[in-house]
Amino acid sequence: MAGFGRRRIYQKRSGLFSVNNIRPKLRAMKHFLKKYTEGFINLLYPLSCFGCEISLGPESNVPLCSECFEKIKKNPLPYCKICGRSMNKEKSYRTICNECTSGNFYFTRAWSCCIYEGIIKDAILRFKYTDSMYLAPIFREIFADFIKENLDKDIVDMVVPVPLFSSKQRERGFNQSNILADLIRALLNKPVFSNMLKKIRPTRPQQELNRRERLSNLKGAFVVRELGDVKNKNIMLVDDVLTTGSTINECSRILKEALCKNVFALTLARGI
Repeated sequence: MAGFGRRRIYQKRSGLFSVNNIRPKLRAMKHFLKKYTEGFINLLYPLSCFGCEISLGPESNVPLCSECFEKIKKNPLPYCKICGRSMNKEKSYRTICNECTSGNFYFTRAWSCCIYEGIIKDAILRFKYTDSMYLAPIFREIFADFIKENLDKDIVDMVVPVPLFSSKQRERGFNQSNILADLIRALLNKPVFSNMLKKIRPTRPQQELNRRERLSNLKGAFVVRELGDVKNKNIMLVDDVLTTGSTINECSRILKEALCKNVFALTLARGI
């Protein structure tokens, strides 16, 4: 005990080995090593822009040059207060788009950062189907800008990705929505519940179906795995692309049945 006491006195006097002293140094060293390693790798294998293939400097954190980043078409304001569709071409003062006036929605509101075309469409498809994780920083920058300008972080209690059917996830090797949810977790400072929803049966690709077929295609495809964790919670659903909103709406329906308070949705892009 005497030795332990002397050690504590020495720690207190010197401050060299206290937890509060060591942790910031470890974080600083970790950050330095990460930046050094990234810079070294970029020198050996220079990054190139995903859009135009121009070489990028070792200081670049995003595989997209500034000119190509500016070409990504943002979803322009104002947004429909339900589905998030841009209403900038509508010649009225309504806040809800034509499709949402007659729709039955279980989510409170949805947002989409970009229009699903051009560079962002190519990046999403490459990311999903060729395991191109190096593109994730592009998506993080897009989410960061959109959240800063449009979302109140306090409305959300948890982040939940839209799930894939088990065989589809094994085939692909990952669920792209899980990756996007992790990016949003850091931006919202909210926990991610990646196993909250489960897809229990395969469905036909939504892009092959019309609106009515999409609704029936997803009926009963999802379940909530932890009912108690969602009660009275405000949930942010995350997916890569929103087109008709059928997937988001079906996930929202079962979350509302599990007695969550509100379901919001955020997608990287919006199909036209």
